[in-house]
This record gives sequence, C-alpha cells and structure tokens, in this order.
Amino acid sequence: KVSLERNQLTGTVSIPPKKQPQQQLFKMSLSYNKLTGPLDFMNDLSNNLKYLYLDHNQFTGTIPTDAGIFPLLQHWDISSNQLTG
Repeated sequence: KVSLERNQLTGTVSIPPKKQPQQQLFKMSLSYNKLTGPLDFMNDLSNNLKYLYLDHNQFTGTIPTDAGIFPLLQHWDISSNQLTG
C-alpha cells in the first residue's frame, strides 16, 4: 500500500520497472497533490493493484484504455485532472 495523498507533491510520476517486491502493491493513492504529466507510468505499476486513486491532480493526456493492465482492479479514480479521451 502506498498512500501519499494531500502532500502537495509536484512534478511527474516515475515508477521503477516491475520487480518482484512491487508485485505485492495492491493500493496506490496519490490524490490531492499537484502532480503533472501523462499517465504513462501506469504501465509500470503492479498487476495486482485493486485500488488506484489519482484524482485531484494536474495529470494531462489521454485516459488509458487498456483495462487489461490491471485484471484485479476494483476501483480507480482519475477525476479532477486535465485528461481527455
């Protein structure tokens, strides 16, 4: 679990390539920060994610359409960003 919401984080998100320990990550919350850039980093997240919260940031670009990336995903929130598509 990674919870970094409401920390006034800025910049883009960079995730290290998938490695064994990261495969245990099931929840990630970066909500209510000032993060920018596209959501390309999502391709490097764990396939075991069940919850992903990226809302209330300044992410740009298109909304990822490959739902197969996260077969266990139960809830994700990307609202209140500058996304298209």
